[in-house]
Amino acid sequence: MNIGELKNLAEPTLEQVAIIILDDIKQKYHISSAKELDELTLNHYKKHGRKNFDTSIENREIFLSPDEVRLEDYRNGSNANKQYKFEKGQHLDACCELLDIKKEPNNGFDVNFIQLWENEVKDSNWYMLIIRNWSIMKRLYGITPNKDFAENPLPFLKTFCDEVFGISCLVRADTSDIKARDEARDKLIKEHKKNDIYRKPKTQGGFGLDRTPTANGHNKGAGKLGLSTTFIQRKKHGELTPVERRYKQLAMKHFEITRQQPKYIPYLSQNLPKTTDKYISSANLEKNESLEDKNT
Repeated sequence: MNIGELKNLAEPTLEQVAIIILDDIKQKYHISSAKELDELTLNHYKKHGRKNFDTSIENREIFLSPDEVRLEDYRNGSNANKQYKFEKGQHLDACCELLDIKKEPNNGFDVNFIQLWENEVKDSNWYMLIIRNWSIMKRLYGITPNKDFAENPLPFLKTFCDEVFGISCLVRADTSDIKARDEARDKLIKEHKKNDIYRKPKTQGGFGLDRTPTANGHNKGAGKLGLSTTFIQRKKHGELTPVERRYKQLAMKHFEITRQQPKYIPYLSQNLPKTTDKYISSANLEKNESLEDKNT
């Protein structure tokens, strides 16, 4: 029985359903057999690939679309097919700016490994837009920020990237390697003691204490560790020393885009609608007409 006949069965068996699903996955992802199926592909398929209309493709297209396309949709207030491209575009642009995803000339949507910490997210335009537009998140994307978003934005950043863009990502808490974390902590405190950040004047980036705290302090805000953690959070990631970066990665919760992304065929640049083409053609036409006017 071929796949077409299986799909027409009124009551397929579980095995037949599995064959149908595998065939659908093979049509939509760069895999050729069940052996190549992994958790990443299955999770993406459940959320995006199995749907007849996948909004993550549309959202990537909106990000790549020029202002003219967004405004065209915005002006059609009575259009039943309104996609809220203008409203969404602001959030999508801000999120991609945070993730360092750029609009590529060939309409590509290039997702790369990145790590972001809470203070970096709170300093972003995306963070401010979510707070400002909290009430319309459900209507635009079908998701709602966590109630403590203002203090804890990382969970919703993960949800937004996953649900809106189909990006594989996670929020990492403390490492499970306690020995490595403790070694990183001890090296951090040793370095900060050597640099005297605890007693260095505030005008020079220190804390201006009369004396260095005696306790290391394993709790946030307590002792040398609490101050060292605050010191790290004040700095941009690129300004961190290797010791500070190591401790930050092992001990501080952060958002992370995974190095491996879904091999989803619709995400390939050649399969995304070239929404810019007609505007590029229009611009070239106007340019040619202008040149002809000058020559006459």
